This record gives sequence, C-alpha cells and structure tokens, in this order.
Amino acid sequence: MNTQTDLLTTKECAEYRRCHVRTLENERERGDGCPYIRIGRRIYYRRGDIDQFIAAHVCGKIISTDVRRRLDELTRQK
Repeated sequence: MNTQTDLLTTKECAEYRRCHVRTLENERERGDGCPYIRIGRRIYYRRGDIDQFIAAHVCGKIISTDVRRRLDELTRQK
C-alpha cells in the first residue's frame, strides 16, 4: 500500500503524532486539526495528510545545508 494514502485509525494517528486520542477529538470539534475521513461512524486519517499537517507546524528557521555550510565557514574565519 502507498504510505501517503494509508488510512490510520484515530488511535494509530495519535500514536504517530505522539498525542492523546482526545487531542484529535478536540481538534476535529474545533476544525483545526488534520484533515480526516469519515466513513459511517468511523474516522480515518491519511498518513500523507498527517505529515503535511506536521510540516505546516514547524517552528523556527530551516536553513539549507549549503547555507549552513557557508555560515560555518564564515564563523571559522573570524
């Protein structure tokens, strides 16, 4: 199966995100969590959607390897 489209249960999603199941339930109620799929009474999350949700919440500056290498070179010259 394609890991981007794998369907995870709420419990599996909570384990993957390292949060409590109740956190996911609260996010669904507020409408600010991961996108989810409702089939009947069951809730599923696509692994790709979870990964995108996590990526959208990265804080701080991400510097490319080339830029970091150049900064290291400049600081060593001083």
